[in-house]
Amino acid sequence: MPAESIYYAGDYEGVLHTLLEKYKYEYQRDAAKSIAVLMESAYYGPLDNAVICPVPSAPARVRERGFDHTKLLAEEISNLLELKSVNVLGRTTNKRQVGSTRDARLKQMKNEYTINKPQLIKDKNVIIIDDVLTTGSSIRAAAKLLKKSGAKSVRALIFAKQV
Repeated sequence: MPAESIYYAGDYEGVLHTLLEKYKYEYQRDAAKSIAVLMESAYYGPLDNAVICPVPSAPARVRERGFDHTKLLAEEISNLLELKSVNVLGRTTNKRQVGSTRDARLKQMKNEYTINKPQLIKDKNVIIIDDVLTTGSSIRAAAKLLKKSGAKSVRALIFAKQV
């Protein structure tokens, strides 16, 4: 996988599942603070010359929720870690991964992301922020593109891992 390391707060079940469901599907923005604290406590990688970078949500989901849940998490985590959050990844479509097979997810994410303002990540250690790790396709695609665009290293900080 193009990401050097993946850190996550726990398995996607029980309390973590409930908290994320309320955040993403009941639009409880305040949950971002609790989720970010759990994520920050799971990260023990290097912070030198690092920036935080959210994996962007599909534009249709952002319109539906009224906010980009990963961008909000990235902002909260950047405050906790005292790092800059940069929104350099963009989405090319509204493809939704929930319910897709592993093969479909891998194909969907292959050319899903774009880079804007690559100068913000050039020679930086990038920490990607995402909510759930299922197949790793989003992290794989984002990390590959970030490295190709000049990132020195890429690590991922995820809220929960699908069991």
